[in-house]
Amino acid sequence: MKITILGIGNILYGDEGFGVRVVEELKNMGLPEDVELIEGGTDGAKLLPVITQADYLIIIDAISADDEAGAIFRIPIEELRQRQGLPIIKTSLHQMSIMDVLSMANVLDRQVRGVIIGIQPKEIPLHPSLPHEVGGWSRGNLSPEIEARVPEVIDLIMKEVHSYA
Repeated sequence: MKITILGIGNILYGDEGFGVRVVEELKNMGLPEDVELIEGGTDGAKLLPVITQADYLIIIDAISADDEAGAIFRIPIEELRQRQGLPIIKTSLHQMSIMDVLSMANVLDRQVRGVIIGIQPKEIPLHPSLPHEVGGWSRGNLSPEIEARVPEVIDLIMKEVHSYA
């Protein structure tokens, strides 16, 4: 059984890169052999094979849910098939969101099993090339509020891994 942990986001946009930053942290941990770590970035449709080949998929992403910064969400992918889902932050109108890719997998009749573990970002800069510093954190880094939640999210991921394995 293959468990895939997929970090989504653009690290140039601060908190939007949360999923990738968490996967970077997980690379330093001793994970079971059947766990695959993928830094998905903003690859969109290119992630379809990764998603459809996983026996169990754990997606880590920033989620815009109009909640307080740092709020953590655990959403079973199966539940998303029954409702429209939550809006996943896009950094471009031309980019496919992870929700679009999961919808493509359903169209291909691939029943993806797993969860999305997301966090409400504090702030996303308008453009990565603009000078940006907010409250002591700079463009490309997670805000302190979001950085502080990384250990809790890693604990949630490890519970998912151990419960599925």
